[in-house]
Amino acid sequence: GDLLGLQLVPVADNTFAQFVANRGARLMQTIYICSKQFPRHLFLNSDSLLVSVDDENLMLSIQKVGASKLTQLQTLDLNTAVQLIKQRTFPQEWYTKTTAEVLSSNHKEWYETFWQWVQSYSLSYFNNDMIIPLSTSGLLGALRVTKLSTSSPVLHLTNSDQCSAELMSFISKTPVHVSRTSVHPFLHHKELYSYVRRLTPEGLVNVLVSGCCGNYNQLNNISLTESEAQHVCQYIGGLNSELAPPQISVLINLPIFLTVNKSGLYSIVKANECSWNGRAMILTDNCDISDENLPQNIVFLSSLIQQRSLINKLSPHVKAPDTIQFVLDTVFVMVNQGTFNPPPK
Repeated sequence: GDLLGLQLVPVADNTFAQFVANRGARLMQTIYICSKQFPRHLFLNSDSLLVSVDDENLMLSIQKVGASKLTQLQTLDLNTAVQLIKQRTFPQEWYTKTTAEVLSSNHKEWYETFWQWVQSYSLSYFNNDMIIPLSTSGLLGALRVTKLSTSSPVLHLTNSDQCSAELMSFISKTPVHVSRTSVHPFLHHKELYSYVRRLTPEGLVNVLVSGCCGNYNQLNNISLTESEAQHVCQYIGGLNSELAPPQISVLINLPIFLTVNKSGLYSIVKANECSWNGRAMILTDNCDISDENLPQNIVFLSSLIQQRSLINKLSPHVKAPDTIQFVLDTVFVMVNQGTFNPPPK
């Protein structure tokens, strides 16, 4: 009580605050006491709310005052620290966005400090907060960040992940965000993969599901080169699990299938634009598509072996176009030097 009224509270903004009686958080400005567990540099834009003391003996005295709960001084605990980080680090408008850009150098550096500190705690305290740094920069070299959420479309690449340039180019054309250990080595946590996806065939398809937010038609506008389409087919063709409806919706809307018509014109199309479920033929390398015995209006899938796995998985879910009149009973692989013996109609 002897301290009340004295302007002796050393504040981190280089001022001294007056000791006031504890009247509850609603009636006074609390000043927080940091500790080794909750260091001062963890709290951005908070200097006016933090005690700043370098002398250990003085800090012990201030901590005793805070423990007494007679003044506005309060020793930080986990819940209070989390709330202070949320209130002072993330602008309110960020919560209406999917990504944000950080220009301040102090704010950029804070992310490394934060991820080092949060190793000791659960990431669930920061669900829906912008704490995931992305590998692509924003305007003027800004650090791009996105939300920590189980529904965020974030693909995390570690230094051991093998990702071809073609596959990476494809990912860059989708709604998927990428984070890289090589860019932000501090981005690791035992719970990280509960929120972001690993680079696996399943992980890539699932992150595409998240990125589409139910609007799978947006994938129709992706334009891929022949090489990119082949790499995507090869990679996603490694799916081992049964496909759920959202995964099927992604795959049938991706323009990744190389097709050729009887005139020899190639195109990269999505599954909906092909003839499926026994209504298409897979070309082998020795097939002659100009064979006069072949129907004029058939669509052929190229001989890319990596497409066949996806064909088998997707064929029950895609209806053939009405323009395909010649219907094969089964997917028919043409062999024998281009000879073609059509099965019964």
